Amino acid sequence: MDEENVGKWVARLTIGGPVIFLILSTFAMFFYAGGNGVNPQANGYNFQLNFFSDLGMWISYHNTPNYISSIIFSFSVILVGILLIPFFIYIPMEMASTRRSRLYFWIGSFFGIIASLAYIGIGFTPWDQYLQAHLIFVFIAFPSSFPLAITYIFGFYYDPALPKKMAFYFMGCSIIILGYIYLLFFGPMTSTETGRLIQVVSQKIVVYTINFTMLAEGIELWILLNKKGNKK
Repeated sequence: MDEENVGKWVARLTIGGPVIFLILSTFAMFFYAGGNGVNPQANGYNFQLNFFSDLGMWISYHNTPNYISSIIFSFSVILVGILLIPFFIYIPMEMASTRRSRLYFWIGSFFGIIASLAYIGIGFTPWDQYLQAHLIFVFIAFPSSFPLAITYIFGFYYDPALPKKMAFYFMGCSIIILGYIYLLFFGPMTSTETGRLIQVVSQKIVVYTINFTMLAEGIELWILLNKKGNKK
């Protein structure tokens, strides 16, 4: 397989990972057994009061099995973590056209791979069964995504061969991630309904932002590679 075809497969995986996660995590919400930290007896999944990680619980707040939701959600998180890793290897190796941008990309890719592995870890550690391990992966995944975004901004911005819009996508993403990191460490506790609402909604925003950012990056990579192919 030549370099161009490898790149197109990387683009497909970068597009596919977020799309699969968005679809499967939505399905998992429909199968969630019920309950949340504010009202354990609530029916179904509450988009404003249930964290994403609640979908992965083996036993829901209802104290009933949540296996279908757990399997679907865990699979989606593990898969998106796996499918994003090739992007972080391919960009610095094949797309960087200057030493400066390649350095930025390699630094960012280091954090991107760490974040991806942490997402995989989140999928393998339902919080109601492995709380400490689950929290460790959460506190690795999101903070690692911030230096990833920042260094990729500089990498794309300073590389004359790459579209500047790829930098702007990460710029918007980095602002959202930074805000969420602040809430993650210093925000309100989830023991109150208001605190839980703030934390849950902010988590939804940052997770969707990261996924849509990577989806956009995959699309831009696909477009760029097709343009290069048409010029040959």
